[in-house]
Amino acid sequence: MGAVLQIIIADTFFKRFVGLLGRCSLRTNEALLLSKCPRVHTFFMGIAIDVVVLDGSDRVLRIIECLTPWRIAPRVTGAVSCLEMAAGAARAFGIVSGLRLQCEQVGDGQLLGRMV
Repeated sequence: MGAVLQIIIADTFFKRFVGLLGRCSLRTNEALLLSKCPRVHTFFMGIAIDVVVLDGSDRVLRIIECLTPWRIAPRVTGAVSCLEMAAGAARAFGIVSGLRLQCEQVGDGQLLGRMV
């Protein structure tokens, strides 16, 4: 089992719209899960992020490392959701294509997750 991620769920249009706007940093173990959001952008963001693209089974399809502000992530066939993390965090956690995000709910809109 991998290290534990503290995940905030963005499962509504408004939560996905706001996303990480206004954040000036993210802890390495902190992530935002954008459900039903197969592609992201970093318009108006002040930080670079890693984007972990997931399929419908929460399996990692692709990792986009260090997506800087004012960029659009590429389309990924089969993508359903995206996990946004601090730049460099995906590599630090050893996240690679084929791993699956396994989560347990710990509060309203919050998950603990591991890559298995």
